Amino acid sequence: MENEIWPVLSIIIAAHNGKTELNSCLAALKNQFFPDEPVNKYEIIVVGYLHDARKKSISKKYPEVKILQVATPLSVPALRSIGIKASKGDIIALLEDHCFPANDWIQTILSNHQKGYQVVGGAVENSLVERSIDWAVYFFEYSAFMNPISEGTTTSLPGNNVSYRRSAMKYFEDLLDQNLWEFFWHKRLMKNEVLLYSTPDMIVYHNRPFHIMRFWHLSFIHGCNHAVTGLSHSNLQKLLWVISTVFIPAILTFRISSRILRKQRYLKEFIKASPIILWFYIGWTAGEFMGTLTGRVISETGWGE
Repeated sequence: MENEIWPVLSIIIAAHNGKTELNSCLAALKNQFFPDEPVNKYEIIVVGYLHDARKKSISKKYPEVKILQVATPLSVPALRSIGIKASKGDIIALLEDHCFPANDWIQTILSNHQKGYQVVGGAVENSLVERSIDWAVYFFEYSAFMNPISEGTTTSLPGNNVSYRRSAMKYFEDLLDQNLWEFFWHKRLMKNEVLLYSTPDMIVYHNRPFHIMRFWHLSFIHGCNHAVTGLSHSNLQKLLWVISTVFIPAILTFRISSRILRKQRYLKEFIKASPIILWFYIGWTAGEFMGTLTGRVISETGWGE
């Protein structure tokens, strides 16, 4: 319609966990809306495999939220793509339900895009601080995005805390149907000289507890699929990689330890969690080994059970 007012910001939430995580995420977003702002300034789109009762509960508590129900469990990239295609905002921000944003998250996104940046991402902090397993998951997934992170252009941004001008998305629009993680989107953007901007002030908090073997299994799946996407490597490169697999878990765990030492945060928590992190990397490496041998993708449906 000609008189339709388009939102300034579309927030896409890939919902692949439990009710508690999603409610925390939506509550944190709702707290950032101001009474004097137009009701249609923002749109929130939740995409997930949700039971009817859960959808009804969300709609009752958060009537402003648009819910896109999928018929079967889908991967996080697939959920994101569905939400992006349904969005209308000039700026599109991506979240996952296991992350709740800081109180100034929306304002930080808008102010950075107003400065002219087309792609803006931030930091991921940990909200689960009691168990070593939760620290291990956090370090394994997000140590690269733990504050302090540098402000300025970068080559890597977290897929669960990133925003794009719609004009920038034309460069990877064709990738949305290919079930690819944000790494491939960002690689395409950089190839087209679109800068990725990182700011430590744009913060979300990881908020999903795991059982150790559940996350090990997910690490295995992601490692396998990561290997399959890299099968263009030569046979010699594959052979050298297979020979080196015995060392890879220790090398990757050491890489995280270097980040922790450099950032000067949570050293005690890392020491306690390091055996679990090593175990996760053994799972990842086993998955990569399997993917290299078979060339077969294992279905990913996110982190939910």
